[in-house]
Amino acid sequence: AETLDKLDLLKDAPQENMLLLRHWILPKIFHIPRSHSPEYTSQWAIRIDHLVNKKCSSLFRLPENSTQEPSPIQQWDVIYQKLRLPLSYGGFGLPAIQNITSSGYIAALTSAYKILKASYPSFRPPEDLLKAVWEIRNLIIQDIQINDSLADHIQNHKVRRTQVMEEILPQNVNTQSFPDFRASLMGQNAGAYDLMLQNLQGQKAAGHTLQNCLTKIYESYHGDVIIGKISNPTNPRYKQDCANYLSQANGFANSWSSIIPWTQELRIQAKVYYELMAQTLGIKSGLGTMFNRQNISCMQCRSRQRLDKYNEHLFHCSG
Repeated sequence: AETLDKLDLLKDAPQENMLLLRHWILPKIFHIPRSHSPEYTSQWAIRIDHLVNKKCSSLFRLPENSTQEPSPIQQWDVIYQKLRLPLSYGGFGLPAIQNITSSGYIAALTSAYKILKASYPSFRPPEDLLKAVWEIRNLIIQDIQINDSLADHIQNHKVRRTQVMEEILPQNVNTQSFPDFRASLMGQNAGAYDLMLQNLQGQKAAGHTLQNCLTKIYESYHGDVIIGKISNPTNPRYKQDCANYLSQANGFANSWSSIIPWTQELRIQAKVYYELMAQTLGIKSGLGTMFNRQNISCMQCRSRQRLDKYNEHLFHCSG
């Protein structure tokens, strides 16, 4: 909380605050879920995510999340679910810590397994590892209610998520319940557990690569849920919402949020940044209150831009 409060020193610099959150503050927190079992970090992660959401609300002038108390990501307002998605999925690249508790723990434990096994031949990863894998497996097999027009888009993501787990879990692993899942890996077919550990330690899924891969399972799932929420044909903005989301998911509409202001030309005015965030997250635009019939035109502008109620431009003066 103290680290987040330091961002208030740049309260009128949303572009810099977004970069600091994405590249400095949140990565510093990731080492905790990597070094502790999800059993101990899951509730902690929910509280940290709640603090980050509250700070984003004040820094970027977003409506407060309707869930005033710490809660799982599934209970957040859609704008906060979108805010925490990766850039490639139309979000702002601010990962939810609760999406990393299982994936980070699996990655760290499997990365250290060879060293621990060499030093302590009798060492076996704790059952927490099975529970973390079980949680991710359950997330993949959940069905999402969607409209047919976006079924292919979501199906492609689900296929990729499923392929990841198929590369990790041996075939014919029972997933009806956790006891069945555990028995399938460690019961009569004890070699299945060792095979899963070998797959987890594979070169394609080692260390941070594995964590990123498993975290993307969570993020793409939440992204699919958001599509399911906006894909209601009875919504008058149905086609526009879907088009906006898919363009953002392709990485074009959100490219401005990654710009580092090395020079003045790359710096985005604060009010423009707020406006772009509002449009990307589907919030009602502030243009309706900033510009009205009483606003006057700039006499120095070649394009006669309208001035807001503070006699300022939304964009740079062209005069």
